[in-house]
Amino acid sequence: MPSKAMDVYEKIRDDVVKLRLRTDELLNEKDLAEQYNVSKTPVREALAMLVQDGYLKKIPRVGYLIREVTDEEYYKLIYLRYTLEKGVVQWIIERCGDDEIASLKEYCTAADISYRDLAGINYDFHMTMARLTKNEYLISSVQNVFDRIIRVPSVTLFQQFQEEPHGYHLQLIDAMLALHAAAGPGSAHSAGADPPRVPAGRRQGLLPVRACAGPQATGCCFWNIDTWTAKGGKLS
Repeated sequence: MPSKAMDVYEKIRDDVVKLRLRTDELLNEKDLAEQYNVSKTPVREALAMLVQDGYLKKIPRVGYLIREVTDEEYYKLIYLRYTLEKGVVQWIIERCGDDEIASLKEYCTAADISYRDLAGINYDFHMTMARLTKNEYLISSVQNVFDRIIRVPSVTLFQQFQEEPHGYHLQLIDAMLALHAAAGPGSAHSAGADPPRVPAGRRQGLLPVRACAGPQATGCCFWNIDTWTAKGGKLS
């Protein structure tokens, strides 16, 4: 894809993922070309790719709308997200230092978060966690899941997080720091090293458990690693 088209693609995709666009907001080539100060050609190419990648749907002779995931797609994606993020957390606990883990708190400072800010803040936090692994394949996989799973968040979920929007993220950071400490001195390893294992009894109960708030939920739904595994990885 030409650079201009790719630039437009990334901007529109970011607007979709960060909930800057309403699900009923009609997109068209003319308005987008004016917005991004480009011709219609790169916009047309970007929109075609966004449709192909599942972010938008085309309505002939009308324009484009955000394509929302179905319930079945959501549950498949959320299952994959939990599987991937279990690996991310395990990697961070066993291979990152305290300073790296504590640096995640930089993403837990925003106050007075609006309804549409919630998904973007959650997205940035979890993508930063994934980047701590320095594993480009894992990072790409986590991003792919989040890009597709984030849509308009549950109003109920937002109300639950509104007073303390960073509560579960801070609990997760503290849990990872505790688990890292439990692993003992020298637990941070390079990517090629064989990492130490934290005893299962010391892992149990340290990660916050949060059930999904329905097929449109986009908040931090992090599960206790051992509890989730014991349930067969099924949503409850």
